[in-house]
Amino acid sequence: MAKFNQANTMKTVNKCGHVAYKMGDKEKLVSMALTTMFNENKFYGDNSNELVKLAEKSDMAFVAKLATYARRVMNLRSVSHVLACVVARFGGGQLTRHAISGVVIRPDDITEIMSCYKAMYGKPFPNAMKRQIAVEMNKFNDMSFAKYNGKCKGIKFKDVLKITHARPTNAKTEKAFNDIINDTLPIPHNWETVLSEKGNTKEAWEELIESNDIGY
Repeated sequence: MAKFNQANTMKTVNKCGHVAYKMGDKEKLVSMALTTMFNENKFYGDNSNELVKLAEKSDMAFVAKLATYARRVMNLRSVSHVLACVVARFGGGQLTRHAISGVVIRPDDITEIMSCYKAMYGKPFPNAMKRQIAVEMNKFNDMSFAKYNGKCKGIKFKDVLKITHARPTNAKTEKAFNDIINDTLPIPHNWETVLSEKGNTKEAWEELIESNDIGY
């Protein structure tokens, strides 16, 4: 008699009313996280609230790893920010540091995470979260901050410095932090500013491509 090759008896009914196989909580959380367009209506409705509730009752070490995987392997931003906030709320200091470090790739990941936490759980921000974000702020220079500064509508980089009390660890970040506080960040060299200055010309686009300031 077969010991392992058994029929799956965990059956349920899907949203079309047909028989389907039920997933465990971890499998369900992974499936939802990697296929969701967070807070956007889809054919079967928005499952964002269900995803958050499932994450909140899950093993926080698993959620922290999933947040990192979603951001760094699958390049999913919003859901990785949400999962990092869940870990910051329920996971404790070490897991919070792991999740936030894994999710922050661009400077605006920082402002998105803090805005997300505020929307989900309100203030105050957890101390472990503030400490790790202060660490993440030291990974970027003034040009990196300038690139995303104008796109931060709620919590800005200046707010992040005030909330986390981040201190620069080298001359590069000291200049960046001073520019943020004094509103003297340089004008970013991107397609918006270059075309505004030089016009929508072949030469302007070639300059952008050759400087690696735009991707494919």
